[in-house]
Amino acid sequence: MALQHQNRKKSAAKKSTSRKTSSRSTAAAKKSTTTAKAREASKKRKKKKTRAELAKLQFRKGLRNTLYGATVITTIFAAIMVVAGLFLVYQWKEYKVTETVKETKVLQDRILRLQSENSRLKANINTRLKNNQRILKMTRERLGLDAARNRSVLRVDQKAFEYYVQKDQQEKEQNLQQNSTGETYSE
Repeated sequence: MALQHQNRKKSAAKKSTSRKTSSRSTAAAKKSTTTAKAREASKKRKKKKTRAELAKLQFRKGLRNTLYGATVITTIFAAIMVVAGLFLVYQWKEYKVTETVKETKVLQDRILRLQSENSRLKANINTRLKNNQRILKMTRERLGLDAARNRSVLRVDQKAFEYYVQKDQQEKEQNLQQNSTGETYSE
């Protein structure tokens, strides 16, 4: 009986240990199931958060890509406009050079025409002024002189002619000097 009693105690102890263990295991199991349920709920929440966050991230990423694309397009447009502006400046310069060359040619042609006309007029004047008939006509009409009937030619020695020309020049210079100093020339 003592043995039975001990066995009972042992079995009671085992039961209580097993109860304790089972209660512990049940508590742990309950805890673990509760924890597992909480984990699952938290995972679901995380998944929900993750989906919401993913949507936000996708929106932000799309916005960032859109802004990047707009920036790239704007930069390309600005570069094209700069190149077009430079091209227009170059073309304007070429146009101005061409216009200046054309204007220069027109002016050179005009100068040539005026020079040729000037030469023609000079030649015309020289021929008219040296025309003996014209000179005779003017002497008769304006001066009332008549042409000499007999033409006489005087021959003058070249050295004597030069001597008298020089003498005349010296007399003119002396007269000019005396007139400038206030003296009068009396003969």
